[in-house]
Amino acid sequence: MKNEIFLPGMESQFDFVKEHVNFKGLDILVIGTFSEPIALEFAKISEKQVQLIVPDFDSLINSNLMLEGQQQVKVRIMDYERTDFDDSSFDLVFAQASVSTDNRRKILKEIKRVLKPDGYFCVGEIVSYEKELPVFVRDDFDNSGLYPIYDNDLISFYKSVGFDYFVSEDFPKALKEYYSICKERLNKTKGQLKDNEQSYYKKILKRISHESNMFIKFNADKIVVFRTLLFKRG
Repeated sequence: MKNEIFLPGMESQFDFVKEHVNFKGLDILVIGTFSEPIALEFAKISEKQVQLIVPDFDSLINSNLMLEGQQQVKVRIMDYERTDFDDSSFDLVFAQASVSTDNRRKILKEIKRVLKPDGYFCVGEIVSYEKELPVFVRDDFDNSGLYPIYDNDLISFYKSVGFDYFVSEDFPKALKEYYSICKERLNKTKGQLKDNEQSYYKKILKRISHESNMFIKFNADKIVVFRTLLFKRG
């Protein structure tokens, strides 16, 4: 599964940005754990080395395993709120469900800082149709460190940080599809992990189990949707 995009939204966000941006020759930053296949695809099309940042040491080890032998992607640990990149370093920043956190505003300000003037930001957000989420949905997302943003507030929120809205698309089936596959794979692989793998994946497996049940048993896809948006630096 090294070449498979396995994040909320699956391949939909990458397909979306391919329709709207010509990557060739661009300086690109990818943000988020499990984004290695995306970074490799960007590197192949842009014909330039792509930067990938992950939040912790375990994620770095996993990335290095997935990228073994690959020179097209450079992966490093960085705080998404305070990266080591210079101002105006990138033509495109890509984040798939990796900024839907309680410190979203600080991360977005940092992304704006490292984008070149008129640079693109492609983001995948978990968007809520309801301002107040049902308790079971809110609790599961809180446990996962995900904070859906209310539909009517989304564009104005990004504009307040300094992004100009360009285009977006909803993928109504994407979350349920992703979590259904997660649940299936979880049940298949749970007993096959080695001790060192279990230590890394334990929290992830627990989180996936909760989130999968939320979508499969309780139809949370009626309440939240995966949305991909393309912004330009204002």
